Amino acid sequence: MATFWERAQAAYKAGLAAWYGTPSAPAISPSVYRSATMGNADAERVERYALLWKYYKGEHRKHLKTRMTPAGPGPDDNLVVNLSRRVVNKGVYFLFGKPLVWQLSETAQTAQETMLERIWGSPEKRQSFFAELGLNGGVCGDFYMQIVTPQPGEELPRVINLNPAAVIPHTAPGDIGTEWAFELRYSRQGDSFRTMHALNESGQDWSTWDEVWRAGRWENVSERQVWPFPWPMIIHGKNLPNPNCYFGQSDLEDADLNDAINNVASNVNRTVRIFSHPLVWARLFGKDAVTVDTSQIMLSQNESAAMGALELGRDMSSAQDFLRFLRTSYAEVTGVPESDPERLAIGAQSGFALKVLFNDLILKTGVKRSLYGCAIVEANRRLLAMMDMGDDHVVKLHWSDPLPIDERAEKEGHQFDIDYELASTETISTKRGYDYMAEIERITGKAGGA
Repeated sequence: MATFWERAQAAYKAGLAAWYGTPSAPAISPSVYRSATMGNADAERVERYALLWKYYKGEHRKHLKTRMTPAGPGPDDNLVVNLSRRVVNKGVYFLFGKPLVWQLSETAQTAQETMLERIWGSPEKRQSFFAELGLNGGVCGDFYMQIVTPQPGEELPRVINLNPAAVIPHTAPGDIGTEWAFELRYSRQGDSFRTMHALNESGQDWSTWDEVWRAGRWENVSERQVWPFPWPMIIHGKNLPNPNCYFGQSDLEDADLNDAINNVASNVNRTVRIFSHPLVWARLFGKDAVTVDTSQIMLSQNESAAMGALELGRDMSSAQDFLRFLRTSYAEVTGVPESDPERLAIGAQSGFALKVLFNDLILKTGVKRSLYGCAIVEANRRLLAMMDMGDDHVVKLHWSDPLPIDERAEKEGHQFDIDYELASTETISTKRGYDYMAEIERITGKAGGA
């Protein structure tokens, strides 16, 4: 059977020469993340990322033209109802809105857990990192974490949240689940660079080097450095499952519905603006009818004089109903329900009713937890291995319930778990957001000084 490197070489000759730097497609548009060396698939993916970020940021297409008047551009009736941002944000809030904690031991805090706390920093720093990681994944469909070894003068490694558009992964031929090269694209002073991180010929060790695009080819600008670990420095994860493909699905796969919502909302806005005030018309009033003052009564001696006001020529309820239909459709296909308190009376909803209302989003979040969780567990394993603390540590993640919690019911549930020895006191303390060891020290100190 052919070795890994033999299969890789065969794939090169069959059409993966672009990995060596051979141009395979012209540039689509100027960008710090792409150049003439990027293949069609990667270029289209980066363009797609840019489009999805526009949906998230509210830079949507305008459907109505702004008419020119002698005084300049007329009123702009285009409305942007940016539900796309809400869809992504709600997904991030349900996933990382509450602190994510992990454990290696349920009896006492280990040296490995202490090391992870030092590397990740404060709970606030950790949560903000994961929130931005989830935001990249929610918009683009993929997220990447890079582990950086301690630099001169530093004691601890760092974890970086990479821009998905800057990463070009390469997988083993016939196995999209096995990565064998990563490109990190960036621009400096108008030149295109890439940091290569690839498997060596042995198929086991990784090397890293930098290249610059000059005179139609990639040129080395640094020597190859062997990565001293058997795993790559980059961890990839999917936002949502996408079988038979290396890349995951975005939360905005159906963002084109937002265009339809904006179109209807903009037309309703223009109609309301034009007919928000009655257009008074008059005939045979003479010069007195040039201006209309609501505090005066218009009089005319002409029996044929008439006055009236233009009224809205059609019913707006149908357009408004259609707009609500589109909003509801977008909520259904994205799994993010509309939660207007006035319409749903959420304050009167029981915990079970809330779970039914948010069932699709809860199930969606559960799938995301498995995908993001695998990457986080693996990142922690590699960090501990990098610090010579073992390469087989698997942390147990504790995810919080994203829905509002009935404090009384939660306490009863925790007490039930403790009474029937289903969970330890430390586990319950961690779930409630406490630092178990710190609280034990405080309690012991207080008891000793009493």
